[in-house]
Amino acid sequence: MEDNKQVILLCGKGDCCPKLTIDKNRVEIDDDFGGRVRLTSEQFSLLKEKVQNGEL
Repeated sequence: MEDNKQVILLCGKGDCCPKLTIDKNRVEIDDDFGGRVRLTSEQFSLLKEKVQNGEL
């Protein structure tokens, strides 16, 4: 990813701490077990919209 990426740790209660990495073209979500989900910016925008509207 490019140098202008943003990294956010989504640490909750306990030991769980997924990492969200955002750049202008894609978003990656890494879990604590080595799994990774890659979304385009368009897919991530749709996900955010569904969460904000209470659909998820």
